[in-house]
Amino acid sequence: MKYNFRLFLKWQFLGLLICLIASEEVFAFVVDAGEDRVVCMGGSTTLGGNPTAQNPDNSNMTFTYSWQPTGDLSCSDCPNPVLSNINESMDYTITVVDEGGFTCTETVRVEATSVSALEVNFSGEHNHTIVKDDGEVEYTAPHWRDNSIPLDGDADDIPTDIKHPICYESGKSLVVSAKFKVHELTVPFTARVRAACSDGIHLPIKTAVYNLATQTIDLSNVVSTPLASSKVNYYNPFEIQWEISFDGGSTWCSAGVTKNPLYVTLGKPIQPYTPPTIPGETAFEEVKLFHTLVHHGCTNAKDVTSLTQVLNNVWQDFTDREVRRVDGTQMTYYANYQCTSTTTNTILETGDGQCGSWSRLFLDILKAQGIDYQNEYIIIGVDPNVTNGSRILFIKEWIFNANGGTSGDSNLPFLNTFLGGDPPISNNTYNWTYAEVNDMEGESGQGTPNPASIFGNHQIVLINGTYYDPSYGQNYSSLLDFDVIAIDAFVQLVIMGNEKSYLIKKNESTTGQNVFENKYNY
Repeated sequence: MKYNFRLFLKWQFLGLLICLIASEEVFAFVVDAGEDRVVCMGGSTTLGGNPTAQNPDNSNMTFTYSWQPTGDLSCSDCPNPVLSNINESMDYTITVVDEGGFTCTETVRVEATSVSALEVNFSGEHNHTIVKDDGEVEYTAPHWRDNSIPLDGDADDIPTDIKHPICYESGKSLVVSAKFKVHELTVPFTARVRAACSDGIHLPIKTAVYNLATQTIDLSNVVSTPLASSKVNYYNPFEIQWEISFDGGSTWCSAGVTKNPLYVTLGKPIQPYTPPTIPGETAFEEVKLFHTLVHHGCTNAKDVTSLTQVLNNVWQDFTDREVRRVDGTQMTYYANYQCTSTTTNTILETGDGQCGSWSRLFLDILKAQGIDYQNEYIIIGVDPNVTNGSRILFIKEWIFNANGGTSGDSNLPFLNTFLGGDPPISNNTYNWTYAEVNDMEGESGQGTPNPASIFGNHQIVLINGTYYDPSYGQNYSSLLDFDVIAIDAFVQLVIMGNEKSYLIKKNESTTGQNVFENKYNY
């Protein structure tokens, strides 16, 4: 503004610079260089106000403009130049001269910054913590973290980087929190964050807190759009493309892409798992949501939408007898003839298991998908009418003495006498003083061409009328079907003098069932 006796005044009011010149009449003009701002590194912004200069009492007044410095401005003598290729923070000053030659200047601060994702956490009631197969590590928050110095935008290249697997139920929303590192920024601001995710899922725009002391933007508990309902899925990886706005949503800066393996289960994983009430069996550890359980179900049943389809797809992977842990290790059935593993926990830890651990593993993969069948855990034993005393099964493949047996027992004619030790096992073979029935390399088990094949009982799974034997990857339509196809002989353990012996009867029946079953819930 101008005053005839040229007393020059100026002050800030509501972010505008008001210049006054005092005289008998008071005229004023207002200069607005624009708000101080934060801009993405390499981005652009428009300087000046709307308008940059004005005289409220004379709307027709004309002004001349001069911006400094002039580099990367679209013009230096216009009211609203575009500043491009912003790669450093700088003050820009505008000098405005009115028709009377009076001058007013104002400065705007432009802070250039880049922003990088630092960590991402997943939570919510539909998020389920996955546990490493050894049972020692829970994959808890932070689920993704870049620990490189300086940050390099991924979580793949140094040992301390974190990229944990995560698990949600189908049809549910992810709940996501995140932290972003802001680089070389000294002014306070309000940030907005949004994200586009895999499969069209997105995180809505949400205001986030800027921590000036740590130079981080903290985002809390953003709820995504839902995952597809009633559908098993596996994302490797699930990507979140982060964007941050420093100007209220007018422009957006990339904050990088974070990636996690995401398992989507058909239903809510069943935890804790209830161990079966089996007579004589000691208690064992509660089964957690082990990584292999959820990985096996989600990878083999990916895109499946029904309970029955999940069962069929999961079982199909057992039929080739190459079931692997998530780390690629092929698990085995009685590769060690004296294997002691009877639980899901121990087979995942050791990689080798008995029939009980294989049956539980199969059921626990289904439970990890939220699928629970009743009376599905079966223990098969020998019918007491077939043998007396200690009753044992010989699972195929065995070869019998062509000249018949010499035991003297017409019901159990074949005889195998132990060659020291109990059980008669040495170096994964059966050792006998003499043998009339010999184990052959016939029916292979999981990962094992010739597993142990003498058992007091055998444990399998019954679902909807079908008998599943996970140890061998075979299923049967009935118990008689299992009896005829899988069992070579029935055995009784006896003491003959100072020696232990097996009296053996060949299983030749095709019509009469020689085994019985006990059913348990698991």
